Amino acid sequence: MAEEEVPRDWRSVPFFVVLGALLLYLFYIWYHPTLAAVLITGILLFLTFGLVLLLITYDGDKSRLYGWKGLTQRLPAVTKPSGHVHFRTKLLWTLSVLLLYFLLTNIFIYGIDQASTVDLFAAYRAILAGAQGTLMNLGIGPIVTGSIIMQLFV
Repeated sequence: MAEEEVPRDWRSVPFFVVLGALLLYLFYIWYHPTLAAVLITGILLFLTFGLVLLLITYDGDKSRLYGWKGLTQRLPAVTKPSGHVHFRTKLLWTLSVLLLYFLLTNIFIYGIDQASTVDLFAAYRAILAGAQGTLMNLGIGPIVTGSIIMQLFV
């Protein structure tokens, strides 16, 4: 598939380069950070200004969001279903994922003493609907560890 050219007007680029360098310099003067903090801030500013620059330099007839067209075409996306997905099927998948989430947020990890652990996210328990020390608190760690172990055994 041939990629169509996105019309751009590059006259505003020097302004953004100077603005980004000025912000990075002001960050360095005000906070006196380490070199690592300056590098991280510089990378984040570079990415942010790059995305904004793609929007501002778009010179087409359509919305400015078409400035991101070259970027969004390279990102992975969920493919559209080949046929109609019935509401019942969608509802069944949604309810099963919710049920699985609520089960995993209430199954406690074996060997954890709930009385002696410190709950750092106690304020979020009403939103997350789970308890401290459950399987959902582990995150993606067990999946990655299990994958590594399975690859070692094969």
